[in-house]
Amino acid sequence: MLASGVIYAVWKPSSVNKEPEGAVVVRAFSASGARFAQLYVYGWEKCELKPLQADADQYLRWRLRRVFSPEQSLPEIRTVNYGGSLIIQALGKTESDITVLATLNVNSYPEKQTGGIAYFTVALSTGDQQYSYDRLYTMLDRIMASDRYHRSTVIKGEISGKVSNHQRRKVIQDMIKEAQAHEVNVMENESMVSVSAHTSHLPELLTTGGESVNINMAARYNSVEKKTFWYVGSPIITSEY
Repeated sequence: MLASGVIYAVWKPSSVNKEPEGAVVVRAFSASGARFAQLYVYGWEKCELKPLQADADQYLRWRLRRVFSPEQSLPEIRTVNYGGSLIIQALGKTESDITVLATLNVNSYPEKQTGGIAYFTVALSTGDQQYSYDRLYTMLDRIMASDRYHRSTVIKGEISGKVSNHQRRKVIQDMIKEAQAHEVNVMENESMVSVSAHTSHLPELLTTGGESVNINMAARYNSVEKKTFWYVGSPIITSEY
């Protein structure tokens, strides 16, 4: 599930209150008691690009070359969709075993052949618990073209079996307390609990319903895998959950 009705502020990633970046999110996740499963860092920004596939391919290769060594082959670039927009994508792993998913969405008007606005997004992920946010942040900084872009971070964890909604709410309250945050919004159904909150220990990055939020905790039971998955994201959880 993704949050909706939000307004983002453009920001440059920076440390807050002299804490290492991601420290608040890590602390909140630790309070869940879940086993670490995956760490994600997402970045996105607007850029100007001619609406031609050759230009888009070249642009995406230029971005990827910033994190893939000269000795390493770049991931295959493929067109995902073409219908009013040119969407191309590349998926691969770096030498340090970081999964990189890069997508370029270009507003395409072939008859004009003029410059257009493109949306460039990057998702970095790792299952290595020892890999820090700061290292992924540094990699993301190298990929992004400008010094101002949107960013979000997510930790995913898991617990075997089903956790009741009552227990999920209790654990999320412990997570909120660990982040020194206050609750802003709650969504809940039979399988999922999601709480958006605000803490002074993270930048104010977006507003929803007229209130600032910058950390999001959620728990969902997966009946197929028979596991309860836990998520902590800042400013919100930007992956499906």
